Amino acid sequence: MKESLLYWKRWRERGMKESLLLEEMERERDEGKSALLEEMERERDEGKSALLEEMERERGMKESLLLEEMERERDEGKSALGRDGEREG
Repeated sequence: MKESLLYWKRWRERGMKESLLLEEMERERDEGKSALLEEMERERDEGKSALLEEMERERGMKESLLLEEMERERDEGKSALGRDGEREG
């Protein structure tokens, strides 16, 4: 009878230890997932930021080239008008 009680006491203690160990493992797993998710989100945000900067720079370059082209066409138009005026005069 005494051995039976001792057996059950040890069995219960082992179960409690296993339960605590399992809880600790789950907590560590969740913390690891949290850290990994934070890192992935940070990398994603940094990637988005870099992509947005690249797109803005490209848009600025396109706008600059377009503006230069418009100014050149305007100047060429003025030049052509000036030549037409010289011919008439």
